[in-house]
Amino acid sequence: MSEHPILFSGEMVRAILDGRKSETRRVIKPQSQPKGVLNPYGKFGDLLWVRETWKPYCRVDSDEVGVIYRADEARYQNAKAGPYWKMSKASQWRPSIHMPKWACRLWLRGTGVRVERLHDITETAVRAEGIIVEGGYGYDWHKEYLGVFRRLWNKLNAKRGYGWDMNPWVYVIQFERVENERVE
Repeated sequence: MSEHPILFSGEMVRAILDGRKSETRRVIKPQSQPKGVLNPYGKFGDLLWVRETWKPYCRVDSDEVGVIYRADEARYQNAKAGPYWKMSKASQWRPSIHMPKWACRLWLRGTGVRVERLHDITETAVRAEGIIVEGGYGYDWHKEYLGVFRRLWNKLNAKRGYGWDMNPWVYVIQFERVENERVE
């Protein structure tokens, strides 16, 4: 069993924490021969450690050092002004790509990986992606959920050249959240 880092936006971290997200899609590069490309997310049973936006903190009244996660920002919005937190210039938000493994709080076990075209996403898979529709359940709920997923996909991937309309080849990574199974 091996470990692999995987980046998630704050919205998707919250979906994992809420138990709504058990699947993610990642663009395969290069697109020309997707089935001959080595999967960077491992194989069945491998652990994925989630990288998310974060910053270090320390308590004023102790030597405790820890991490604040942007996905939980609402809980810490007054931390800078509060009496218990000591923030320095080094305590700015840091991008998920720069999160070290020691700061990781979420571990996932890969339960499946497959290759498909983005537009092949099913009704069940849209829900497994952690998508919610505020006040949804209209005439065609699937189109509502798919619309939310499409907008999120474009927000994360269109500027990199892999928007929804391109219908890129993707890895579909299925996972389950695991507790206390970190490999040292």
